[in-house]
Amino acid sequence: MGAKYGAASFDHYSSDKQSAAKKSWFFLLNGIIALGAGCTGDSQTPLHTTIESRNLAIPQTQLIVDGYPMPIDINQTIVNPHWAHIENHAGYIFLDDQPKIFKREVRAGKWTDINHHEDYVDYNQTLQREYIHIVHDHGVDPKSSKYAYGLFPLMSPADTARIADSAPFQILANNVSVQAITYHSGCKEKVTYATFWRAGTIGIIRVKQASALIWGVSGGSCDGDKAGDEWVLSVSDPTHKRKMVEVEIRPSKTENVNVSRIIKVDQGVKVQGNLVYFNLQGGTSKSVVFGLKQHDEL
Repeated sequence: MGAKYGAASFDHYSSDKQSAAKKSWFFLLNGIIALGAGCTGDSQTPLHTTIESRNLAIPQTQLIVDGYPMPIDINQTIVNPHWAHIENHAGYIFLDDQPKIFKREVRAGKWTDINHHEDYVDYNQTLQREYIHIVHDHGVDPKSSKYAYGLFPLMSPADTARIADSAPFQILANNVSVQAITYHSGCKEKVTYATFWRAGTIGIIRVKQASALIWGVSGGSCDGDKAGDEWVLSVSDPTHKRKMVEVEIRPSKTENVNVSRIIKVDQGVKVQGNLVYFNLQGGTSKSVVFGLKQHDEL
C-alpha cells in the first residue's frame, strides 16, 4: 500500500513434526507487529518463541524493562511486562499478558567447533560474545498457545514507553483462522493488515479464500488538514498456489469508500459491484484503488 506498509506470514510446521504455529508480521512505518497463534508442541519439552537473541556490539549494554534497568547477570522470568528496551538497538512492547524470560549470557567458542574449513583467519582462536535474550515460554507441549509483541528498531526508551501506554494500533484477531491489526499512522492514514488462513471477515472486508491483504485509506497529509483521499486494497497469496482470490467490500458509514469510483486497478484484477477478483498466478501481489464517497452520495 503506497510502498509504505507490508506484511508477511508463515504457516510453520517443523521438519520433525513436533511444533507448529501460524505466524504473521505486519510492518508499520517505524516498527513491526508480530502475532503468533495455534502454537503447538509435541516433544515433551518446553516450546518457546524467541522475541530477541541479540549479539551485543558493546558488552554490558543496558537492558530496561518497564522503566527499570536490569542487572547485568539477569536470568529472570518477569510476569506481564509491558515493554523493554535494549540500548542502541530497539524497543519492544508486549501485547499479551504472558510472562517473558530475560537472560544475558556470554558465549565462547571457536570456528573449529562447528566447521573445519582451514581458510578461516581465526580458525583456532576462541571468540567470546555477549547476548541478550527475550523469550516467550509457551510451556511443555502447548495445544494452542499464542503471542503478540512489537519491535521498534532504534526507538528510545521514552518513546517505547509512550507507545506501550498509548499504542497507535489494535489487534483485531489472533487465532488459527485470521490474524489482523489496525494501525493509525498519525498521517491521517488508517490501515488494516490481515492474514486469512481460511475464508473469513474483518471489518467491512470479507475474503472467500485464504490469502493476505492490506486495506486502508491513504493520501493524507501529516502537516495539513487534508484527509486521506483514496482507499487501497492489496491482496497476495503467500502459498503461491491459489489462482484466484475473491474479496467482498461491504461499505459502512464509518468508512466512506466508494467501490464504484475506481482510480487505479492492476492487471488481473476485476471489480464487479462490491466484489473484487484477484488473479494471483505466480504469487504476485495485486492492488486496486478506490475513491471516497462525495457528500451528496447516499
